[in-house]
Amino acid sequence: MRATFAFLATALLVSNLVATPLPSKKSMQPATPYEAIGEGPRFYIDYTNFQGVENLTYTEFYIQISYSDLQFIKYRKRFRSGYDIELSIVDKNNKVVETYTNRDIFDVKTFDETKSTQKARLSMVAFTFEPGVYSIKVQVTDHETQKTSDIDQVFTATNFKENTLHLSDIQFSQKIELCNDDRPFVKNSRYVEPCPVRKFANGSADIYVYFEIYNLTYRPEKLNYNYTAYFSIFSKNAEKTTEFQQVNKIPGTTVAHSIRLNVDQFLGGEYDLTVRILDEATGQVVETTKGFTVLSSPIASLNLHDTFQRD
Repeated sequence: MRATFAFLATALLVSNLVATPLPSKKSMQPATPYEAIGEGPRFYIDYTNFQGVENLTYTEFYIQISYSDLQFIKYRKRFRSGYDIELSIVDKNNKVVETYTNRDIFDVKTFDETKSTQKARLSMVAFTFEPGVYSIKVQVTDHETQKTSDIDQVFTATNFKENTLHLSDIQFSQKIELCNDDRPFVKNSRYVEPCPVRKFANGSADIYVYFEIYNLTYRPEKLNYNYTAYFSIFSKNAEKTTEFQQVNKIPGTTVAHSIRLNVDQFLGGEYDLTVRILDEATGQVVETTKGFTVLSSPIASLNLHDTFQRD
């Protein structure tokens, strides 16, 4: 079982506080989300690794398809579209270890919506794996055109087995808010709405970031134990790194942590976010990096539906 979670929700503006460089265990996530190829709907996949039960890795996959990439037909007084998703996970021995299929049919009110690049469909499916390297194969078929697009990519299920300080992948999100219900995208008393394209627009919603920290040193009798979270943002188009940091009390061995970044503080371009965690009781340090993009014009917002599976 996972350790009991404590929850931190913090709103931050990008600042110029400088974090002290530290040696650390490092992990690098894919620079960009996976993008489909083919004549069918263009879609994107991103994923996030978390610590699972019994030394397994719990991996969430997020699939996003914009309305403008789907074919609609007139249906009564509305417009209807549909598509099928077929997903499989293959291990290094070419053995299929997980599968998922789904048919999504939905309606919109106006013709303008059918051409919208501002709305999209979002699905999530999650599995637990032994740590290691796998392939994810996904095919999406448009119901009307019967055209397909595919993604066939390699991913790594992170190894969280060692009893040392660990950090999940970074999950970029369109919205994070505290909640206690059982709707899709809720974990650890937070509604965490994925952003699979990892693209954010100036003048639109802010950038939300979620991650989890594992195996912190926690002693109830030691109330002064802290961990420090260092955040470094590097623009790929400029030689400047922006850094800031937070010091937090350690409320348990496992912590869920989220921050909000003001998107209007960024110029358009590609960026890398590095999160580095220091357990001050032991001096252990761990870090991970993930890329994101800021645009100067609006991008797809999500019209969420109930395509959600967790195994």
